[in-house]
Amino acid sequence: MPYGYHGRVLHVNLTAGSITVEEPDERFYRRYMGGSAMGLYYLLKNTPPGTVLDTLSVCQFVYGPDWQLFSMSQLTDLVRAVTGWPVTLFELQKLGERRLNMLRAFNAREGYGRDQDTIPKKLTKPLTGGKSDGLFVTVEEVERAKDIYYAMAGWDVATGMPERGKLEELGIGWVADELEAARLAESA
Repeated sequence: MPYGYHGRVLHVNLTAGSITVEEPDERFYRRYMGGSAMGLYYLLKNTPPGTVLDTLSVCQFVYGPDWQLFSMSQLTDLVRAVTGWPVTLFELQKLGERRLNMLRAFNAREGYGRDQDTIPKKLTKPLTGGKSDGLFVTVEEVERAKDIYYAMAGWDVATGMPERGKLEELGIGWVADELEAARLAESA
């Protein structure tokens, strides 16, 4: 978080009209040291709904970038009404997480991984003009952010590939078997 922190994190839920204050303990700050690490923690913790939208083929523009038009609970109600399934919000989030991990596993099988997770070079050059004047992201910051994101996602930090334990947790352990078989076939 730019310019430091004050020991508290403010959560504003526009849909529910609520504001909560989180006061993480010292262990949290030690684990997610630095603004980008904390930012990634909250991003990963709160992002799965986007993958749910993609999984359900629901237009993200209908929901708005911050869920200000419709809420996740309304999406859950919509899925229940359309499918008749007694699905929960947690199950929908896990559905999105399974999708993301299967996409990642497919890319890994095809030879894409950590080395392809890059940002455009122009983002590593200082911005000019306005409040962002002089700001830029270093390659090292991106690499540290990838380390944190991969670890939090349950992916191998060195390769960016989903780990067997994560795939099994999501009920798709067979994907790990397929990746292993592809790796063995390639090395034979």
